[in-house]
Amino acid sequence: MGKRKERCRASIEGEIVRRLKNGGINMKVVINGCYGGFELSYEGVMYYAKLKGIKLYAYVQKWEDDLLAGKTYDDSDRTVIPFEERKSKDKTITIYYATKKGLKNMEELSRHLWSEDDIKRDDPALVKTVMDLGKKANGRHAELKIVEIPDDVDWEITEYDGLEQVEEKHRVWS
Repeated sequence: MGKRKERCRASIEGEIVRRLKNGGINMKVVINGCYGGFELSYEGVMYYAKLKGIKLYAYVQKWEDDLLAGKTYDDSDRTVIPFEERKSKDKTITIYYATKKGLKNMEELSRHLWSEDDIKRDDPALVKTVMDLGKKANGRHAELKIVEIPDDVDWEITEYDGLEQVEEKHRVWS
């Protein structure tokens, strides 16, 4: 057998072994399936954090909580309060996550901020969160879904007004 055929055969055999090790399953990627954008709910973030062994604390800005609770507010107030202590149960309130407890203002919070935007979309814990929680994992303007793609594809997520899709990466010149 020629060297080229041997390399091709070894490559195919290597691919078969790799797929068997992965259970022959395609890669799973979480995307947002509606206009709005990728966002996990409070329950989704906390479930994900628990799976990853990350201790997170949720905060809201006091002025926003006051506004949504129908009270007078001062939007220059940079005070934060624990999410659990909020007066408003409005689901449109912006939630911030930090890795430290007992923070008092946005300046402190910014030094310990944790963002779901940093989660890799093929993270098995994220996939499990969406699978286990279903619609409860969805943030305010999100409909999260899992798409399967071949595990050997170099991919990226593209979006239009928050509606996302997975595309194979390719080269572009202009």
